[in-house]
Formats: sequence, structure tokens, C-alpha cells
Amino acid sequence: MFTKRRDPVKKSIDVVTMGELLYVLRVPHCGTLERSRTLECLCGGAEGNVVVGLSRLGLKTAYMSKVLDNFIGRTLVDDLRSHWVDTQGILFCREGRMGILFIELGTPPRPNLNVYDREGASILCLLPDECDWNLFRLARHFYFSGITAALNENCRRVLER
Repeated sequence: MFTKRRDPVKKSIDVVTMGELLYVLRVPHCGTLERSRTLECLCGGAEGNVVVGLSRLGLKTAYMSKVLDNFIGRTLVDDLRSHWVDTQGILFCREGRMGILFIELGTPPRPNLNVYDREGASILCLLPDECDWNLFRLARHFYFSGITAALNENCRRVLER
């Protein structure tokens, strides 16, 4: 008779993600960045969008990152929490800045325009020894995009570990 092998650690998280949270500034009503006087402030980033989507589908999710400890960083983390994403793996720091994504929604024939401003972002300072690896022991799956691995050597080393 075969017995099911028991996992020594209960997997309480369905998916953990790691990536850069971006402060998204979007022009309302398909306007242009050049002409608009107002911008919508949103939370974004590839992994952030995925983890919110998975959470909204009912999965237990967690997010790992490093963000600046200011009103922008705290607002972005609060936005993830509002979607029931576990944010205990997000480190707050006083170095760097938050990456910004400017978005202009196009109307045919004008395409969408995305402008990234990531230089000096806090996540670029994330080191493997700072991460809460217990999140991964508790997770069934890990999601990241190639964008995070391409940001810099530190991010690549974290993902490799």
C-alpha cells in the first residue's frame, strides 16, 4: 500500500511574487501627457498587477519587494493590502526612490504610450540576505517576470536564490 508523503511545511500561500511596485501616473480620458493638467495616481508593475488579479480570483497571495518609506511607497503597499495581498515580504527603506510609470491611453490610430522612470528605484538595492525566504517555504508557486531580472544584478541574484 502506498502512503501519501507529507510535506513538512504546510503550504498556506498559493502564489508569492517578487517585483517592482511602480507609481503609475495616467492621463485621464485618453488625453496626452503633453497637454494634460491632471493625472490619475495608481499602483502598478507587472508582478503587482498579476498578484492582485490572482488574489481577486480567490488565491492566497504574497508580494516581495523593497519600497521607499514615504507616502508613495506606503500608498502602493496599502493598495496591495486592499486586495488581500500579504505584504509582509515588502521591505521599507530610506534609500532610492519609487519607480514611476507615465501612461497615456491612446485612441486609434494613436497607440498607448508608456514612459518608465526607474533610475535609482529602491528595489535596485534589494539584496538576497534581506529577503524573507520563509514566504517561499509557505508558497506553492512563485511568479516573477523577466523585467525584474533585467533591472540590475541585485534583482537577478535575488531571483536566482
